[in-house]
Amino acid sequence: RHGDIETLKDTIEDMEYQPLKGQNKMLILDEVHAVSTKAWQSLLKIIEQPPAHAYFALCTTESKKIPETIKTRVTTYTLNSVSIKNLYDYASVVNEIEDLQRTDEMLRLIASNSNGSVRQLLNYLGVIRPAATLEEAASMIQTYVEDTTKPLYKIIQNVAKRNLDWKLLVDLAEQVESWGGKRVTFRTYV
Repeated sequence: RHGDIETLKDTIEDMEYQPLKGQNKMLILDEVHAVSTKAWQSLLKIIEQPPAHAYFALCTTESKKIPETIKTRVTTYTLNSVSIKNLYDYASVVNEIEDLQRTDEMLRLIASNSNGSVRQLLNYLGVIRPAATLEEAASMIQTYVEDTTKPLYKIIQNVAKRNLDWKLLVDLAEQVESWGGKRVTFRTYV
């Protein structure tokens, strides 16, 4: 029900009320490009006239899908990819705090393979946790990447072949999402 009108209306209605603790409320909508047209209309209303205590953060990787009416009413911040050095530094801190006992070479490996993403870096830290050597860590990352992309490729192949076995497609989509992938929504058009 991600991005549907009912869920968003309930959330927006809740934003109208003062917080029970503190002075402000913040609504963070991740992957906001997946919001439906009707949901955007509801969101536009509160963005145009927000309560004094309400703040909104609309997060997306696909800014082209955000309606212009929304874009003209918000301040846009474009976040750049994190440098490999900063990823390595962050991995080193996590490694020390969590006592993961990963080598510098392993931390460099995951930093350079994280594509500028802290989330991906943390995923890789979990993936290589059982690795004893750099070679094992590299193999675990390769296996992880292959395993996380296989369900997505299966979805694409089945849809391309018009094999719309919904149970299979939903099962595959749940696998993708359980690995921190993007939410996949299936719609049928008659």
